[in-house]
Amino acid sequence: MPEITCDEDLPNLPNTPTMQVRCVKKLILKHLGSAVDRVDKPPMQGMFSRTLFLIIKDKREIVHQFHTEPLDLNAFKTARQALGSIVPGATALEDEELLAQGV
Repeated sequence: MPEITCDEDLPNLPNTPTMQVRCVKKLILKHLGSAVDRVDKPPMQGMFSRTLFLIIKDKREIVHQFHTEPLDLNAFKTARQALGSIVPGATALEDEELLAQGV
């Protein structure tokens, strides 16, 4: 998996904070049917994704990550089965425009 140590390591579409916010708002509205009220960045980013913390209109709190490799959702499912609700649910939100750029 390629490292993403800065925003510029992402393909063109989400490679700036402004573009990331625009993309995530579109994804959340499309997949969850709710607008985003608030977007925050974590104090520290990981090495293989760009992360945003979201609060959407219905007050749900969501963590969204942009990855350049597919996310292995089986690991989340296995952990949730073993540990229960302490492990958050994970869903891949896809967008044709982002997929075309490898995100």
